[in-house]
Amino acid sequence: MRIRLPLAFLLFFLVCFAGDLDAQIKTTNAKGEKIILYPDGSWEYDKSEGTPSSSSVASGDAGKQELLAVREEVEKKYKGIRLQKQDAILAEKIAANDLESYQREIEMERKRGNFPKSEMDQTAYETRVKRMKRSLKDARSLRKELEKEEKELGQLLTLPAADLAEKWNDRKSKVSEGNPKAEAKEKEPRKIALNPFGKKKETDPQKEYQAQLEEVKKQKEEEYQQMVDDAKSRSSNLEKYIVSNDPFVGEPSCDIAFNDLDVFSGERKKGTAKRNFFMFFDPEYDALLKGKPYIRGDGFITEVDGRSYFLVLDVIIQEKDARKAFGGLTKGGKLLLKMMDGQKITLRNLNPDQGEINIGTGTTRYKGYYEIDKQQVKTLMELEVDLIRLVWSVGYDEFEIYDLDFFKDQLTCLKKSKS
Repeated sequence: MRIRLPLAFLLFFLVCFAGDLDAQIKTTNAKGEKIILYPDGSWEYDKSEGTPSSSSVASGDAGKQELLAVREEVEKKYKGIRLQKQDAILAEKIAANDLESYQREIEMERKRGNFPKSEMDQTAYETRVKRMKRSLKDARSLRKELEKEEKELGQLLTLPAADLAEKWNDRKSKVSEGNPKAEAKEKEPRKIALNPFGKKKETDPQKEYQAQLEEVKKQKEEEYQQMVDDAKSRSSNLEKYIVSNDPFVGEPSCDIAFNDLDVFSGERKKGTAKRNFFMFFDPEYDALLKGKPYIRGDGFITEVDGRSYFLVLDVIIQEKDARKAFGGLTKGGKLLLKMMDGQKITLRNLNPDQGEINIGTGTTRYKGYYEIDKQQVKTLMELEVDLIRLVWSVGYDEFEIYDLDFFKDQLTCLKKSKS
């Protein structure tokens, strides 16, 4: 059965409920703000609840920027850790390969009856294996530490922005409170750039820098003297050896070793006298080396026609088969210099050298020629170098520099000397 409504009834219905069709709906938007919705789809803030002020809108934008800044900070840390992990993996592979190759070689010599020829040979072998195992252990430990850190940072980056900021700030607050584990996470696994400066003060920058420089110089002199005292206690033969090369004895001198005119090129070449650049003492080798450094680097700077400068580096390693552990100096190989104010300079080697073995002394000598451009000369004449990284063909070594004015003194000497 169909029910038919009279037309008059329909009109009465529309008239009665027409007011409801224009009804306003009060609600809350996604930002938590009170608004009024109209049937045509338009809306406005509910004035009875108060309109959001410009300051609250600005604070909301600032909050978003802060969250973005935190994410960028974590992403930067994450990328840096990944790059360090790649270096650590390579270092671990090199260390493992070197150890395996060396042990295999010694085992072959042992089977042929060529090893050991003396008790000292056996001692040297055991000492070197111990040192190589320690290097492998350190590389493996570093790689695991970086992998763990990479995983933790990766998990943080999967979180929503607000949760990420909360977790990251909580982690940083633990560091500021002196939590040892949290501090260890924030430190670089392999310290490269040492920063001797603390928080900047509202003082004269030049005076502040000079004061800090004097403090660091004093600290390095004490460290160097401690190193000398430790070495003296291990060997009575060291005293004369160290004092003759002590960079803190006497005032800086300007010694020009040569100043000649090249008859073929017509260029004038002059250079300073060679002086010690860095030394590395390995306690495990003291019994064999009798106080001599395991690695010693000397150098001088040469100037060509007053426009080109080069660092001539002479490195001696107390090991006749150093090539297996260090490889050689490659053309274009890097020598990274770290200034006391944090700046870094990269010099490039022009002279590939696989090392010259001296059978009589049981040493290997490497010589490199590193070009210094004009801007680098200017920087090195103004600032002090306190750390270097010497890159070999199979890795790199870092050395702390005790003669902070190594470059400054020699470059100043060359500039002041007459042609």
